[in-house]
Amino acid sequence: MSHDRVNYEKIAPTYDQRYGALEYAGVASTLLSLIRSTPNRVLEVGCGTGHWVAKLRPSSPHVYGLDLSAGMLEQTDQELHDYLLCGEAGRLPFADSVFDLIFCVNAFHHFGDKRGFISQAAHALRSGGTLAIIGMDPHTGKDDWGLYHYFDGTHEADLARYPTAESIRGWMMEAALVDVTS
Repeated sequence: MSHDRVNYEKIAPTYDQRYGALEYAGVASTLLSLIRSTPNRVLEVGCGTGHWVAKLRPSSPHVYGLDLSAGMLEQTDQELHDYLLCGEAGRLPFADSVFDLIFCVNAFHHFGDKRGFISQAAHALRSGGTLAIIGMDPHTGKDDWGLYHYFDGTHEADLARYPTAESIRGWMMEAALVDVTS
């Protein structure tokens, strides 16, 4: 099985079809809960086509997104364009203490500099702000993705590209984030 990087520019036009088949209700309720507790400035890093930014904007008008793929950002609704920026997770183009919540959903494993992202996010968060990384950890055995049973090498590839929750917690503590939980 080839484990080449996904070409998000190529798949951008059809990427949102996955939201029609899956509702991601747990992700939606978690994000809405976080928005309710941090109502000011919010940033999604790895926002792709802006799906979560669009879902959260009715609850908080100050939700912004950042993604590395210009092709993905081009797929967003026109009214979101002013709220989205093309950029790299490990080099957040924001001043210190700007956001109350920074989150990423199923994107962290794609970031080239994961530790750098966490450090950058810690600086971009206001005092008392929240960094939420939502995704799976194939190291625990709790996230048994169905593809693992059909495609040889997929689980092994995920073990290599997904950091453990413990590693993420450690990087958060190194970045002086407090009350780190999983």
